[in-house]
Order: sequence, then structure tokens, then C-alpha cells
Amino acid sequence: MCLMFDAVRERREREHNERAWLAWHIAALQRQKKLKPLKDLLIKPRSRKRQTPAEQKAILRAIAATFGGLKRNG
Repeated sequence: MCLMFDAVRERREREHNERAWLAWHIAALQRQKKLKPLKDLLIKPRSRKRQTPAEQKAILRAIAATFGGLKRNG
């Protein structure tokens, strides 16, 4: 039961800090004479190269070897 209370407390502290961070930044941005464009403030998604089927097989073999995957006969 104590673990559950600790988790709730941590969640509430995190949420409080997120709201305080947001309020501080809103106030700070209101004091700016000129705002940066929104696109400069956003995190840009990274583009990922698609894996080839051969790369996927190699990765799966490595994972299977790491965790003692099934061994084939013959």
C-alpha cells in the first residue's frame, strides 16, 4: 500500500513541476519583444532509415543468440 502512495505522490510532484514550468515560460514569453518562430522551439523528429529484410534477420538472430534462442537441427 505504501508503494502506491509513493507512486501517487511522485506523479503529483511531476505534474506540479510540469505546470510550474509551463506557467514560468508563459510569463517569460509575454515579456519578449520579439518571439522566435514556433518551428524553432519545437523538437524536430528524426528521420530513420528503413531496415532491409537482411538487417532485420541479423538483428533477430543476435537477439535470439543473446537470450538462448531455439537451436535448429541439421
